[in-house]
Amino acid sequence: KAVKDVTLDRVYWLRQALAVVLGIASGFYLTGLPGFLFFFAIATATPSFVFNKALLKEQHISASELLIEGVMPAFGTFLCLWVLTYSTLH
Repeated sequence: KAVKDVTLDRVYWLRQALAVVLGIASGFYLTGLPGFLFFFAIATATPSFVFNKALLKEQHISASELLIEGVMPAFGTFLCLWVLTYSTLH
């Protein structure tokens, strides 16, 4: 597998892990628009901090690729866990 693909796979799985944690955390405390904003703010910002810009430039990964890699599947995971946790607790 190419190094670029491996890096994008890591971004995908990082977002999935974040979605699980954020979905459960949001189920405890958040409802409505703040929950969505919380997820999208953290899920889009974290990979930028984790993956150094020099590393991304070296692997020819654009900012848009980093931004969109795995966002919708992670959002689905987040939403399922958010609803499940909130429904269980309230």
